[in-house]
Amino acid sequence: MALEKREEKKRPEPSHLLIALALCALTLLAYANSFQGAFTLDCKQLLSGDKRIQQLTADNLGLILHHTYWWPYGESGLYRPLSTLSYLFNYAILGNAENPIGYHVINILLHLGNVLLVYTLGLRLMGTRRQAFAVAALWSVHPAQTESVTYIVGRPELLAGVGVLGGFLLYVMSTETTGPRRWAILIGAAAATAIGVFSKESGITILGVIALYELAFWNTRRQLHGRLSGLIAIAIPVTAMLLVRNQILAASPPARFPFLDNPLVNSGFIEARLTALTVIARYLWRLVWPITLSADYSWAQIPPFRGTAIEWISLLAVAALAAAAVWCWRRNRTAFFFAGFAAVTFLPASNLLFPVGTIMAERILYLPAIGFCGCLVLIGAALPTRWPLAGPLTLALLLTAYIARTWARNIDWTDDLHMAQATVQTSPSSFKVRKTLAFLLFHSDESNSNLNQVVDQAEKGLAVLDPLPDADNDAESWRFAGNYYFISGDFPRAAERLNRAIAIMEWPGIQPNAEAGYAYRMLALAYLRLNDPQKAANAAERAVQADPFNPERYLQMAEVMARSNHPDQAAITLLQGEALTSDPRVANAAKNADRNRFLCPALANAIAIRMTTGRPDIAQQLKDAATCPAPQH
Repeated sequence: MALEKREEKKRPEPSHLLIALALCALTLLAYANSFQGAFTLDCKQLLSGDKRIQQLTADNLGLILHHTYWWPYGESGLYRPLSTLSYLFNYAILGNAENPIGYHVINILLHLGNVLLVYTLGLRLMGTRRQAFAVAALWSVHPAQTESVTYIVGRPELLAGVGVLGGFLLYVMSTETTGPRRWAILIGAAAATAIGVFSKESGITILGVIALYELAFWNTRRQLHGRLSGLIAIAIPVTAMLLVRNQILAASPPARFPFLDNPLVNSGFIEARLTALTVIARYLWRLVWPITLSADYSWAQIPPFRGTAIEWISLLAVAALAAAAVWCWRRNRTAFFFAGFAAVTFLPASNLLFPVGTIMAERILYLPAIGFCGCLVLIGAALPTRWPLAGPLTLALLLTAYIARTWARNIDWTDDLHMAQATVQTSPSSFKVRKTLAFLLFHSDESNSNLNQVVDQAEKGLAVLDPLPDADNDAESWRFAGNYYFISGDFPRAAERLNRAIAIMEWPGIQPNAEAGYAYRMLALAYLRLNDPQKAANAAERAVQADPFNPERYLQMAEVMARSNHPDQAAITLLQGEALTSDPRVANAAKNADRNRFLCPALANAIAIRMTTGRPDIAQQLKDAATCPAPQH
């Protein structure tokens, strides 16, 4: 039974089946071209690169359940085993592997299920099928939803939607039933909640949604015992998730939220909250006017709060909407609930309570957009009109516009290059999208005829990064740019960009790694082209130190040493590389080296590297195999 009803002329209402079919048809129409989307952005790591999902084995299931979402690539404090299991379902069980179509089908099916749940929610709150249809229809095709539906690894949002919507509706049903049927509904509510919370952390907002519902409609609620049973059913999977998550995170490295993805991690308390509030205004604008959608808001697309006029206007707009929501408490409890639903489901990712991994991402709007669409329909229903077709025509126009924009946005998700070209238009101040576009353009043309365009995009990204200290900077952007300049023949700029990359990589507290080894290698080659053999030799030596088990480093260092008139050092380098890498190319290059003269110093270097890299056992093996005299002290 509806909680609130409006006085309306009696008109026959369409059947639930007809409405469900219409909602599915609209959704499929909007997303019909999404199936052409490839593995874009994070899909390459979470799908192509995650060995855990490639075979259904007990070991892989254990790795999924006992490690975090991004393992082993990095640590972001996310535990989403059901999301990863759903990828395994696609990859290994359905056999989709790296064919994206099957993944898109599952995403669409999950979204369709959520659309029908939103319709059910609208029925309960609004009382008329037409209004419930309007809310579900607008939400199903809203363009901001493409980052959750078309983007394959937006799936955690879809699964969390199943958990929050399904769990909440079953909770409400359980409070209105008795006997065995209640127990079945309670089990369903617990199962739905488990799907949500083990798929994405925001699934826990079901508790807030329940609290909001009880607050909004407390005067119509009578069955205290039923509510208590429902809360217990919801609390069991939530508690289980928190306990398991804490255990997994305690055994994992601490989460790191890079400054460049979310500058608020380095902001003061007040500045961070003011910035987060202005970002809320940006989210609201994306819902109202979903034309300029973006897949990336990295630094410096959204800089910290600086008190500009537009920022203060944004704060006032957010405050006014919050006040309007509170005002709805007295005037329209359904509107109050929809506004509160948007706030509650958005809050965990808002950066208001604690910093998260991104300053802004449109996929976060998946559930909050329900509240927006609900309020939009209620506002339209409240407007006075003498023309009975005004409402249906307005809805039809909005749906047409949304579907057209969603269709166009789906094309942006075709591949990484399409997405980068679209994103650079909507987030021109983001360093990351400039770096990505330069990289993709570079690899799209083997002839390098577009190198000027590549360098232009790279330099626009570096202009954003240049003022930042090394601790907050992005070494990869500088290293890539150095490589582009090297290929273009601009060796002075190549050396300059590579030196900046190395300075960032070797910022205090950061250990040299393979990326630093590659940067040093390119720097050595640049110095050779600049006829500076001493700097080239120094860079080549640092390349070996940074990446001591890469045979390429030894081959290149030997070449640099030979061209720098250090043939003895070249021979020692090759023999050291032979001892550490067992690479046939290095062994072949070292076959003419004078082992009587150079093997012992080469082995001494190799033994020292094995000791510093935590392998004293292999160091001892090298010592035992050597016939060198013991060092004199």
